[in-house]
Amino acid sequence: MQFYDCYPFCTYALGQYLSYSQSAKFTPSPKLLNETDRCLKDGVYHKKVLFFENLGFVEHTDARKIFYEEALIFEQIHLGVYKQFGFEMMTVPKGVMVAQRCDLVLDRMQTLGSNVTRG
Repeated sequence: MQFYDCYPFCTYALGQYLSYSQSAKFTPSPKLLNETDRCLKDGVYHKKVLFFENLGFVEHTDARKIFYEEALIFEQIHLGVYKQFGFEMMTVPKGVMVAQRCDLVLDRMQTLGSNVTRG
């Protein structure tokens, strides 16, 4: 079992969010469209994806300058993009301890037929 960030779809979501935040029209580049099409056609990513809900806060860093309210909007855009491209979201909820989130991920992987060994 391997885990990947579905980067072309995340990039698409980020483009939509930036357009939303700047009240501009989102026009994905041909390169991004080609990559999303290739990933879908070639089945690069499993159609069921883990989506980790926000934790209820945002910790600012030099790289992360988004406010919590903006993060909630981006989360909804992100979900919408994944659904737009035909992915089924397996949500990992906020408000549970890290160990419970890990167990939930392992349980979801087992339901997909993956060999999961708990340590």
